[in-house]
Amino acid sequence: MEPYDSDGFYLTIEAPEPGDDEASWEIEVSRWVPDDPEEEPGNHTSATGHAVVGCALPVVPTLPVVPTAEEIAHLLTSVDEKPLLLAE
Repeated sequence: MEPYDSDGFYLTIEAPEPGDDEASWEIEVSRWVPDDPEEEPGNHTSATGHAVVGCALPVVPTLPVVPTAEEIAHLLTSVDEKPLLLAE
């Protein structure tokens, strides 16, 4: 977003690359500040973004969403052999 298109605030969200468990979500609210202090906000010719508030949210590793056929077969066999296994 450009400074002249906004009310002075803007949101930046940086998402981690898929599979990068060491990365984090970076979320920041910033505000455009005129480079020339004599210019009025909204009527300025140039501005620089300054962070107002931000946070970093770590990536939470996820388990596979869909089990493999072998995993399902193993679970069914195990439960058939030991019915109380699910209760454990």
